[in-house]
Amino acid sequence: MNQNSLTIELDEFPELTGIFSSYEFNARLIYKLSYYTLGDFSNDNVIYKNKRYYITIDNKWLDMKIDSKNFIKVLEHLLFDLKNSNSIFLQMAYQLSHKPQHFFTFVSHKIFTINSKVMIPGLREYLLQSYFITPVDSNYSPLAQKYIIQENKNEKKVTLVLNKKACLPEKKINFIINKDVDHTVELIKNGIIDISSSTNYCNYTNDNGLKRYHQSSSLLYYFSTKNDKEFYLLRSLINDIHSLYLQKFNGLIPVTSFLYDLRSQTNIRHDTVKMQDNFSNKKVTIAYSNYQQNKDIIFCLKTILIDKGIPFKLVEHETLESLTSDNTSDIKLLVTYRDFQHYGASILSLLSIVRNPQKLLQSWLLDDTDNIIKYSNQQNRLVPIFKGTQIYLKSRKANNWDYDSNGFLQKHNIRIDAI
Repeated sequence: MNQNSLTIELDEFPELTGIFSSYEFNARLIYKLSYYTLGDFSNDNVIYKNKRYYITIDNKWLDMKIDSKNFIKVLEHLLFDLKNSNSIFLQMAYQLSHKPQHFFTFVSHKIFTINSKVMIPGLREYLLQSYFITPVDSNYSPLAQKYIIQENKNEKKVTLVLNKKACLPEKKINFIINKDVDHTVELIKNGIIDISSSTNYCNYTNDNGLKRYHQSSSLLYYFSTKNDKEFYLLRSLINDIHSLYLQKFNGLIPVTSFLYDLRSQTNIRHDTVKMQDNFSNKKVTIAYSNYQQNKDIIFCLKTILIDKGIPFKLVEHETLESLTSDNTSDIKLLVTYRDFQHYGASILSLLSIVRNPQKLLQSWLLDDTDNIIKYSNQQNRLVPIFKGTQIYLKSRKANNWDYDSNGFLQKHNIRIDAI
């Protein structure tokens, strides 16, 4: 057993489209591990004064020959070249400051500024915590990576190999693909860190020398509906779905708002299905991707619809991408997530789908949380239903696993002798 090797389970092969453009959860995890395992940069600091954000970088960056110019380079790249969702905070500051000529200003090797006429909730956290803010060189190549990503699509394998320039103890991080939750217990026994399916084993009690790490997940599960009829149907079933899920499963936490961590949601008014809403004429088509948590939620919805005599048809998609492109289903179970624990990120993610983004933006800048919750919950026929939790179980003892010809884990090849 290689003591300098670590193995992590993923439920799907990551779409590694580049550190500045990848949106998919597994890819973000890999990029984060490959870059921000460099060390503790807690002395990075961001303050707002005199209509500017002043960013001071940790001395550890300077020790690695990285200064504020490298950070300005990546922020300019995100704002002016890529213009995607990863730069939405910067775009907001740029627009609200009326596109100044000197938006970023170099002050010293340790300090640079960002022009912003107003203090934007969440921008400070974005600059400190988003792993898309990675200092780059003149060719936009990330600097000072701890690990180099080695990708083999033919065998569905991803490995992070220690950069020769980084003299640190860990040598390699392996990612294995396991879509079958029945394999997960065997993986846990072998000490594999399970990022995605571990919520199915919250009550797993046989530690066997394993270390357990609990962490709140930023994943948020919600239903997207095509019309008001299905929207109000789901709103009326929220309590029933929550109750049945808590009886049958564990791992997900009921929510009633996209901004679920702002305050305790009590006395929520749930709409009821009106008598004239007749669902007997046509089956309601419900689409979802075939991950275990999604299947658990759909099981609850299916059971309740059967009990109420509402006809339906289930459409299971192999990947999240095919689900997203499904434009025919009446209801879709989707997942979103935030980059960090700050409600500003949730609000910004809603700006592109609400009917009046200016109204939401105004409430956000005024910190009018009551209006934000009311407005965001009524938009675009979206019904938030659960937030995720993650449990990490790990052990350094095990590194034994095998693949089939498609690159997926084989249960009969899992060797337990490493325990």
